[in-house]
Amino acid sequence: MPNVKKHFVGIDVAKDWFDVAVLGEKRTKQFANTKRGMAEVIKWMRAHQPQLIVVEATGGYEEALVLALFEASLPVALVSPQRVRQYARAKGHLAKTDQLDAQLLAEYGRAIQPRLFVGKSEERKRLSALVARRHQLNDMLQAEKNRLRTSSLEVKNSLKRVLACLKAEMKEVEQEIRQVLKAHDELGEQEKLLRTAKSIGPVTAATLLADLPELGQLDRQEIAALVGIAPMNSDTGRKRGYRKTKGRRPDVRRTLYMATLTGVCHNPILKPHYEQLVKRGKESRYYRLYAQAAHHSQRHDARPATLSLPGDCLSLLPSHPKYTTTALTHKTVAARGVSHLLLSISRHRDWFSDINGSAISLDC
Repeated sequence: MPNVKKHFVGIDVAKDWFDVAVLGEKRTKQFANTKRGMAEVIKWMRAHQPQLIVVEATGGYEEALVLALFEASLPVALVSPQRVRQYARAKGHLAKTDQLDAQLLAEYGRAIQPRLFVGKSEERKRLSALVARRHQLNDMLQAEKNRLRTSSLEVKNSLKRVLACLKAEMKEVEQEIRQVLKAHDELGEQEKLLRTAKSIGPVTAATLLADLPELGQLDRQEIAALVGIAPMNSDTGRKRGYRKTKGRRPDVRRTLYMATLTGVCHNPILKPHYEQLVKRGKESRYYRLYAQAAHHSQRHDARPATLSLPGDCLSLLPSHPKYTTTALTHKTVAARGVSHLLLSISRHRDWFSDINGSAISLDC
């Protein structure tokens, strides 16, 4: 039987097939990306007893295979394609084919030793699918709203019908999410615990439970780094660069950011921390959003509309030297400025990194 310690396997997944390479062997094997093909791969893997199987994330085509390998008790790791490509460039490998990628994944597994994949429970998988679907519907809903503002009269009725359909479908999905949380005591208790923190609502709680199963198992520094909200150093020599957040789990990070915008107004832990940061010279995110909204409205010559912000949020807007020349009141921005403001919220997250996750019960 082959030596277990020497077997690192890489699998490059495509839509219709996947290529399998064993480290040290020049020839690769190809299997169909079907249930039968996956069963053949599992049988072949059990005969070779690999120390590690490395699979690259490929837009969802890899999910069924990774889950099948995990359920077969085989050591499988799901890795980021960007990191694998950076590793290839560092090695001087510029050519790219499915067979070469499979061999590269096997080599990457031996050199990097990525963390093993851990599957979710059935209820968490269902919750994750529903939360992902809600994000998709929300994106489509926002896209249709944007089209409605600039569309001609001939298509407005069509857009309104689609909007009504999307809103109804989103309500159905949200109802299913509530049913999943209610049907499982553990998830229900965790949701109640998360929502004890002010500014954590049903969408944020469901997203954390679905897409952050590590919550409660890591300390606040580790969980912040996993989500992508921990500030990363950028220093060289005597230069001390600006700390920024990077990568990791964008859906969780985006949801947390939106919750934090409410938290700096109402959360008794977040609000004083945010005010302290502003006093120390940290740029207030609300200033940037208002300034961008005003600039956007001037470009598009849109009519003014009311921007509804809680009164406590307005108190976070004292005089600031960078924006003293901006002709904009607290209660009015352009209609197009509102949509641009919503878009800007998801783009600018740097200040949130200073919180280190402690103020939003990330270490519950």
